[in-house]
Amino acid sequence: MKTATNNDLLKSLNLVYENAKGSKLNMEVLDKMDSELSRIAEFLKITKIQALFTTIIFGLNYDAVGQR
Repeated sequence: MKTATNNDLLKSLNLVYENAKGSKLNMEVLDKMDSELSRIAEFLKITKIQALFTTIIFGLNYDAVGQR
């Protein structure tokens, strides 16, 4: 797989976070984000499930900082 650029990575992080936000971690929704999770996981050298939770934590942190 091609190395992700910074812009691609940010788009993937945003897409995964926005889709996961209201999904209640429904596997059907998560399966649709497989390529984005793979891109994040490859870049960070972690598993896809770790990529999912990392993305959620990043998103929650961004939301919290943005509300100050």
